[in-house]
Amino acid sequence: MQSIRVKLYLLLAGLLDQPEEVCANFHFSLIAKLLQDAPGDWSCRPILVELERDIVEDVHSAAELHAEYVRLFGDEGVAGMVSTRSAGWLEESAGTQARRTMRSHGMGGEETGHVIGELEFMAYLIADDQASRPIQRDFLENYLARWVPYFTQTVRFAARLPRYRLTAELLEQAVLNDLQFLQRESQFGALTDHLRVA
Repeated sequence: MQSIRVKLYLLLAGLLDQPEEVCANFHFSLIAKLLQDAPGDWSCRPILVELERDIVEDVHSAAELHAEYVRLFGDEGVAGMVSTRSAGWLEESAGTQARRTMRSHGMGGEETGHVIGELEFMAYLIADDQASRPIQRDFLENYLARWVPYFTQTVRFAARLPRYRLTAELLEQAVLNDLQFLQRESQFGALTDHLRVA
């Protein structure tokens, strides 16, 4: 499951970055690997299948994808319809704490407070899996899971192209799944610790 979680967060970060022709092949290979490795009943599977189809069929040109990206998220001084920064969705104290957490793990600067950097941070934490499970859970519960639903709902509403609607659906599902996974594991861990003491 660890490998699937890392790949999923990296895929999401890539899909929310500036679209480039070269990236489509990388996204396709990540999606193919996720579909190959993930359980058949995985809730992200149907969305990944649709994303794979969108990338393979290549219905929209690079120029169309770029124009949609700029319209939604902006580009070099041009504001988009949807803020990719958590400050647009959360109170400042939550953002400040998240930035501290990211900096304490070696991520700072431009990526803090931006959805791409935060998704890459989750991939980084997951790669360091067992040691960082409490940090992963805290980052999701107190930060990502609080603002990502607003972000994804807005993207789904504003997007004209399926790639960004599907990416938003996948992001929301991934955060929800991950939060549930970490909470279940935490409850199981607490029960196991209690049984060891008894």
